[in-house]
Amino acid sequence: MKKFLLASTLLVSSVGMSQMIEDFEGVTAPGLPTGWTQVTAATDGGYATTSDISSQYFVVPAHTQYIGTNDDVCNCDKSNEKLISEAVAIPATGADLIQFEYSLGMYYGEFANFGISTDGGTTVTDLGLLATTRVGSTSDHDWATASFSLAGYAGQTVNFVWTYDDNGDWGSGLALDDIEMIAIAAVDMEMTAVTNVPTVVAGNVTIEGTVTNLGSGVVSSYEVTWDDGSGAQSDVITAGTPLNYGDSENFSHAIPLNAVAGNTYNLAVTVIVAGDADNANDVINTTISAVSSVPNKVTVGEEKTGEWCGWCPRGGVALAEMELSNPDDFIGIAVHNGDGMTVAAYDGNIGTYIPGGYPGGGVDRMVSGNPADFATMHAQRVSMVAPAAVGVDYSYDGTNVTVTVQADFVGGLSGDYRLAAVLTEDNVAGAGQANYYNDGGAGPMAMPNTGSMANFDFVGGGSTVTPYYHDHTARALGGNEINGVAGSLPASISAGDYLTYEYTIPQDAAWDMANVHAVGMLVNGSTGEILNAGGEPLASINEVEVNNFNVIAAPNPTSGLSNLIIDLEVAADVAISVKNVLGQEVFVSNTDQLAAGSYSTAVDLSNQTSGVYFAQVTVNGQVQIVKINVAK
Repeated sequence: MKKFLLASTLLVSSVGMSQMIEDFEGVTAPGLPTGWTQVTAATDGGYATTSDISSQYFVVPAHTQYIGTNDDVCNCDKSNEKLISEAVAIPATGADLIQFEYSLGMYYGEFANFGISTDGGTTVTDLGLLATTRVGSTSDHDWATASFSLAGYAGQTVNFVWTYDDNGDWGSGLALDDIEMIAIAAVDMEMTAVTNVPTVVAGNVTIEGTVTNLGSGVVSSYEVTWDDGSGAQSDVITAGTPLNYGDSENFSHAIPLNAVAGNTYNLAVTVIVAGDADNANDVINTTISAVSSVPNKVTVGEEKTGEWCGWCPRGGVALAEMELSNPDDFIGIAVHNGDGMTVAAYDGNIGTYIPGGYPGGGVDRMVSGNPADFATMHAQRVSMVAPAAVGVDYSYDGTNVTVTVQADFVGGLSGDYRLAAVLTEDNVAGAGQANYYNDGGAGPMAMPNTGSMANFDFVGGGSTVTPYYHDHTARALGGNEINGVAGSLPASISAGDYLTYEYTIPQDAAWDMANVHAVGMLVNGSTGEILNAGGEPLASINEVEVNNFNVIAAPNPTSGLSNLIIDLEVAADVAISVKNVLGQEVFVSNTDQLAAGSYSTAVDLSNQTSGVYFAQVTVNGQVQIVKINVAK
């Protein structure tokens, strides 16, 4: 059993009694509560009580009356700006935590922390930093809950201190509300997470997860059980390091699940300690499905970019390099911000999964970092077992693009899973790409021998590259939803299910449809994780009208055997290829030149799984594509 100790400083409180210190409801705005003070050099007076602190780049949801400081409006000196509470007597017993609501931005190095003073605010012991509540890359900010232990201060009189520091730059601000002391239970263990992926290869599967001590007592050992309905399997685990309040630990259960191919297991994973005061947080229910076959795993690499961003050329280079090195298991998407290629719903939500500045990169919305590290991020995800093969079919008529995302499941899923679609376009002419690599001071940066800017060297390319042609450019989201439309898949899915969802996307006249691609994704709607993906199944070949031959498939649907009936108006060379939704060839027939007339070719798909297959018939270089539905 391998264990890891995880430190945690910000936690929601456990069960217990609370004592409100300040909710700011009785304070006359914009003054401070009685007995509260502050230290500030700001020209706007610093902290103030208010019911609306929002500004253009610091948008805070309504929260009745609260206290805050706004650097976005002031853009003045808010370095080391302290808000100091009145003196608070901490009881000798029954006050284990301080908890409060807050909203905090994060732009150019600004930060905020919480501390305690025992000498009226002269000296402060910092207890921890506050995490940003900024929503993605937008100016919107949520409210969050922070909790800190009061261990060591029982029976003392203290002042609570909040420090906001704008790092000498333009920032957003800090808002606070509902400050209270909490008495927590002596014993309260939480099953925080079960980290097993939902789809596994058949065999012994180790049940893994994370537990957290939310009680005031120290936990040296705990019991974990898992039960698939056939009886609880128990393992008593000795903590790698004794767990104090807020400490988390990863566990590996000693008894594996023997997963049989084709079976889906509904597990209840439970943490047990004697005297636990809150059993509601002890158990997590999860589903593990053992696959009968392993589909090709395709990762999705998303790059946050914009023409205004002078460092973003390295993201474009990285996507081009991945397209060259991993054409079969990586799909790249460039998500633009602040330029003419911005898709608002995509740009406004991608920051949830790829935090931080520009350029930014992430794979499958699970790992993120420098887009130059796409290869490393891809390697972390590509070996995962996907629950389904994913493909996509699309057509367009000048008004709409119809995208059908297809998923052929080899394992079961239960919960909020969705099929999502993205349209991308290559060779998009921009207004000019900012380029900080121009003088060579940041090192080499050049495109590989692929794409619309093949072999372009950014060193010496000008501080603004014009003209510049963007590849992998996100153009539209199916349903305008980054994770796909809720309900696009049923809540319960079984191995062997073949499911599709169709999106109708308005076609923009500015798009060059010869360069547009459709991407389909299987997404966890709750977390955003992309479990698998696929591009258009026939390598960007669109259906075209032809005048000298016609093709039909009969019977269609079929249980396995179908006939392609080809009517030729003129003599021609004929070739037939049938592919699955992954673009893998499952049938091929090459025929010598045929005279004009009608011909029938038998296509045997009886050894293939249920799903949609694409018969590509090539006649004298012209192509028609016919879908064959296999239903067993």
